[in-house]
Amino acid sequence: MIRRSKPLKRSPLKRSTVPLKRTAVKPVRSKPRPGRLKGQKLLELRAECYRRDFGVCQECGRPTDWDADQERDNSYHMAHIKAKRIGLDMLENVRTLCGFCHRREHLWGKSMAKPVPPKVLP
Repeated sequence: MIRRSKPLKRSPLKRSTVPLKRTAVKPVRSKPRPGRLKGQKLLELRAECYRRDFGVCQECGRPTDWDADQERDNSYHMAHIKAKRIGLDMLENVRTLCGFCHRREHLWGKSMAKPVPPKVLP
């Protein structure tokens, strides 16, 4: 057993005088938004998009692999052409991209002109 000559001093908790900002908690949606797909229907849309585009990236022409890990450059990604809230989850609004092009689109935007600022979570 170790003996100490002085008892350990514990620093008191400093309480902030600034009140915390309260934010509303969003309720979890039990149903998807109108026009948005979930589960099996979303998987069917992904498969139909893959078949329509023959598994080829619409940006660079690279063949994509349906079963590849999502982190790989040749993995299959289904990307929306218009925003999901505008164009919905329909076959006309989605296209096949390889993992590299999909990550680049999210980083640089569709115009590829300048980096898109990171999203700030509220």
